[in-house]
Amino acid sequence: LRAERVFAWSGWTIPVSETLLWRRSEELSAATELAFLYPLSQRVALSLISNATWRRPLQGFELGQTAAVFWRASERSVAGTELVVIGHTEPQSELTAYSAALRYRRLIYRDWLVLELRPQLTYPRDKDFRAVPSFTLQVEAWFGSNYVDKVLH
Repeated sequence: LRAERVFAWSGWTIPVSETLLWRRSEELSAATELAFLYPLSQRVALSLISNATWRRPLQGFELGQTAAVFWRASERSVAGTELVVIGHTEPQSELTAYSAALRYRRLIYRDWLVLELRPQLTYPRDKDFRAVPSFTLQVEAWFGSNYVDKVLH
């Protein structure tokens, strides 16, 4: 279940969302996200995103801060770079990982099927902040009204 509201202020777009999730393995969790999006040009945008996720077994928050720059490569695709800092509040507040990623998203069928490619380096605390490479291949199908603007973000 997700509720989202988008505000505008001095050229910034500010989406705020709250998501409630129930998973069999974790039971209840809730995620809050606050983003600040700013167009640097017609094809390039800056994105600053803060999120906090509460998961029942932890009784604390997982925290994330993302800074990204995205550019529209074509009418059907966007590419971007992002830096992320991740932490948690329990049993004590600490940073748990850093990551850097490249993202490429493309509409692959009409305006509802999206492919995302994301090579990433994560530097987790439990690996002494040594790089752990990964590659994500993701396919998304978007259904419903008002989704088209979100597909390439």
